[in-house]
Amino acid sequence: MQKKIVLFGATGLVGAYTAMALKNDGYDVVAVGHRKSDNGFFAENGMRYVSVDIKNTAEFSSLPQSDVFAVIHFAGAMPAHMQGYNPYEYLNANIIGTMNVLEYTRSVHADRIIFSQSVSDVLYLGGTTTPIPADSEMHHPLKGDHAVYSISKNAAVGLIRHYEAEFGIKAFILRLPTIYAYHPNPYYYVDGARKMLGYRLLMKKAENGEPIEIWGNPENQKEFVYVDDFTQLCNCCLKYHTSEWGGVLLMQEMISRSLLTNK
Repeated sequence: MQKKIVLFGATGLVGAYTAMALKNDGYDVVAVGHRKSDNGFFAENGMRYVSVDIKNTAEFSSLPQSDVFAVIHFAGAMPAHMQGYNPYEYLNANIIGTMNVLEYTRSVHADRIIFSQSVSDVLYLGGTTTPIPADSEMHHPLKGDHAVYSISKNAAVGLIRHYEAEFGIKAFILRLPTIYAYHPNPYYYVDGARKMLGYRLLMKKAENGEPIEIWGNPENQKEFVYVDDFTQLCNCCLKYHTSEWGGVLLMQEMISRSLLTNK
């Protein structure tokens, strides 16, 4: 019998790749996204799509209510997708939304939850090639467009750890750097302003035969994780049998080094 996975944030870049990979690995994937329509993408690939706003508890009734093995929670608000600045969206989506996802996870008796955390909570340990321990203390920046975002993600992790301790739900917290994957939209937001992704800009200039200028310290490093490696990690979390730190330790074992050097 196929294990049923409910994946929140399925219409995002990482969510779509993960849904496809887990479907191909034999899981029964229910794709959940904020968009009203997925334009038939998931149905064409053998998956059910359900539109749910995680901030609205009433909408969770449209999701499977039994036989759910795992919940994957990639939904929420992030700076790279926010035009302008609305800190309340971080609080509502990342804290209230996560609470609603956790209540759903508990109510359907799912065995585990996989959550995507940002590396912004360990930026204070960046700047070297020394691996960052998986159990490093979480901090948050006090300034900039990532401050409230990071606070909200750290609060979400706290809620997940509470549900792990209180209800025995296995928790896998994955700190994500930039994930390298193709998306037809080459733009993102920095401090609320729309910009082209750096590597896509370089590729575009190369295709057009334009001069390429690179400014900054050539010794700086930034780590990218290839999306297929990330989806493999999610698959391993689904097969792992230990709770608490199992998920994050597994991340270190698989990637074998820090997910963050220089920003």
